[in-house]
Amino acid sequence: MTEKKDKVLAIVNGEEIKQSEVDNFIQALGYRGMQFNNEEGRKRLTDELINRKLLYFDAKKTGLDKDELYVQEVEKQAKELLKDFAMANIINSVRVTDEEIKEYYEGHKDMFKVAPTFTASHILVDDEDTAKNIKEKIDNGEDFAQLAREFSTCPSKEQGGDLGTFQKGQMVKEFENALLESEIGDIVGPVKTQFGYHIINLKDKTEEKEKTFEESKEEIKQTLLQLKQQQAYIDATDKLQKEYKIEKFY
Repeated sequence: MTEKKDKVLAIVNGEEIKQSEVDNFIQALGYRGMQFNNEEGRKRLTDELINRKLLYFDAKKTGLDKDELYVQEVEKQAKELLKDFAMANIINSVRVTDEEIKEYYEGHKDMFKVAPTFTASHILVDDEDTAKNIKEKIDNGEDFAQLAREFSTCPSKEQGGDLGTFQKGQMVKEFENALLESEIGDIVGPVKTQFGYHIINLKDKTEEKEKTFEESKEEIKQTLLQLKQQQAYIDATDKLQKEYKIEKFY
């Protein structure tokens, strides 16, 4: 497969302006760049790049690059760029081995557990008698979702009481305990909580499980990489503080 050619769009005083420069310009503009990501917009940006080239050549011709303020700003930016480059040089030198990842996984398995999940619907009402009557209707074969739409005070009534799937710890204790004690397909209740009385249809649930090493590997790698990069930066600056004279006035 051949590489896509970086098309030359213009030549200004012998210097080329290529398609990649327009692409980079659009990217640098962030969300505003989207309005230029079309044929007409790209032409406008190319015209702007031409103008900037002209300004550059004229500035060189008139000696603006020798202006004291410009030279000071270049020196200032160069210092900041070198600081960033030095920091990146330290950080990019850090590596994490497969052995380190495996060791971390074996020593922190509690961190890689997936909490139980539940998939359920419910009908919420204000008093126990109403809840019991609804439960009796369901036991006699009436449709749970239709009864939820008719009687439930929870916004989920619009979806027939459907709460979707949620993890252990996301619901109040009484509601969660009822789910833990139930089997898939059970209709349980009334269950009293601070919100009222619930009739619950447990559609599905999963047990707590441990993520495998392969499932956890990339997450561990990023964690260790960040920790080692932080330590490498601390070690490097600690060493430098011993090499150079520092005077603090704060």
